[in-house]
Formats: sequence, structure tokens, C-alpha cells
Amino acid sequence: MLYIFGGLPGTGKSTRAKLGAVWRSHSRFHLLKSK
Repeated sequence: MLYIFGGLPGTGKSTRAKLGAVWRSHSRFHLLKSK
């Protein structure tokens, strides 16, 4: 799914950076919740 964002015109790094930040915060929240 991520490769779709990379292929869209006018997105690229900024979109992937946003997705990465969201994913990191989400996974961190999951780790805290599982404990």
C-alpha cells in the first residue's frame, strides 16, 4: 500500500514521512497498551 503513495504525483517523501510518523506513534501506543 505504501508504494501507491510513493507513486502519486506531488507527494513522495513528505507523505511517506507523515505516514512514518503516524505509524511510529501508533506502534508506540500499541506497545504501551499491551503492557
